[in-house]
Amino acid sequence: MGGRLDATNVLETPEVSVITHIGLDHTQQLGDTLEQIAWEKGGIIKPGCPAVLYGQGPGVTRTIEEICREKGAELCHASASEARLTEMTVDGLVFDWAGYEGLKTSLTGLHQLGNAVTAARAAQVLAGRGWRIDETALRAGLAGAGCIGRLELLSRSPVFLVDGAHNPQGVEAMLESLRLLFPDKRFVFLMGMLADKDYASAVRLILPLASRVYTITPPVPRALPAEELAGLIRAGGPVSAQAFGSVREAVEAALSDAGPEDVLCAFGSLYQIGEIRACFGLAEREPWKE
Repeated sequence: MGGRLDATNVLETPEVSVITHIGLDHTQQLGDTLEQIAWEKGGIIKPGCPAVLYGQGPGVTRTIEEICREKGAELCHASASEARLTEMTVDGLVFDWAGYEGLKTSLTGLHQLGNAVTAARAAQVLAGRGWRIDETALRAGLAGAGCIGRLELLSRSPVFLVDGAHNPQGVEAMLESLRLLFPDKRFVFLMGMLADKDYASAVRLILPLASRVYTITPPVPRALPAEELAGLIRAGGPVSAQAFGSVREAVEAALSDAGPEDVLCAFGSLYQIGEIRACFGLAEREPWKE
């Protein structure tokens, strides 16, 4: 968790340390300001090893720059503004960056452009340290990258996506991408969150877009009860909200009720993604068996 106390620190001399966009999450453990969380994240930076930082606010940037100075680590910056997005669909992104045209990634969502650029910048750093990463390898790496439960398309008719967004920053990124991908559609959400997350802000963010919401209780002790979440949604505005006793019941109801103008999106907790995917005949990947 975080960085300073993260298990990745078992690697004492990494080739490069990469920090992506920082948001307010796990605040009880990491701190309640972006600068405090950035200090924790900076714990992965090692003396003399280069670091790549995705574009952040000035407070976060100053914090990471200070850590790099103290540790004698070269800092490289990455930003989505370096790239030109040419296509975004549910199947991924196409973009130009640093003289490379038509780079592709199967990860979709506007926020994934920044992640792709950050990964490409890290590959550049590795190439500068002697790794054999040519243009073919860079293109293959970006195109082959995948992440279960990150605006993952589970069904095309009706459209059903699942996303791991569970804090305000993640929900905002998800909604921004949904608006761009489906500008003329109605949004139906299947939502389940943990009680120690900022679920009130998540509800407030989705209400202007939601036509209806199906709530579930994630399968962990820290879960917010589905009925409590549905009540909060109903109190927030004229949006239909119905609580369900299981993930499968909610998914089946959402699919049954879906009209031709509806886009369905499940979100709110990483803990429920496996059950949601199982409703579509998809099991969790086991990379160690591949």
